[in-house]
Amino acid sequence: MHDAAVTDLHGLVWWGLSMPHRFGAAGGGYFRRADAGRGVIHVPAFVLDQLALAEEQGLLRLDAPLAEFIDRLFSTGSYFPVSLTPEIITRAGTYPTSAHRADRLLAATAAELQRPLISVRREIGRWSGVQLLW
Repeated sequence: MHDAAVTDLHGLVWWGLSMPHRFGAAGGGYFRRADAGRGVIHVPAFVLDQLALAEEQGLLRLDAPLAEFIDRLFSTGSYFPVSLTPEIITRAGTYPTSAHRADRLLAATAAELQRPLISVRREIGRWSGVQLLW
C-alpha cells in the first residue's frame, strides 16, 4: 500500500521549488516517496488557490506558468487534487474559530481522507487531533 498524506501550501511550494532542506525527515520522506512512485500527496484545491495568489502578489515565482505547473504536478500519478466538499467544510466548522480558516480546512481535509498532514504549523495538530508531519 502507498504512503499518502495531505500537504499545505508551504510543503507544496518548498518541495516544488526544490528546497528539501526546509523539511524534517517525516514530511520530506513523504514527498520523496511520492516522487519515486511509492507514495501519494493529496493537494487541496484551496492550496492551489493560495499558490496562485502568492504568485500574483509576487511572493514566489514558479518555474513555469501556473497552469503548466499544476498540469505537470498532477500528471505524475503521485499528486492528486482534493476538492473542497461539504463534508470538509462541515468538519472545518467543528474546529476552534480562533484558528485560521485555511488551517481548519487543511485539518478537515486530512481528517476526511484519514491521512496525516504535511505542515509546519504544529498548532493544527494540537486542536484538530490530525497527525502532523514535517
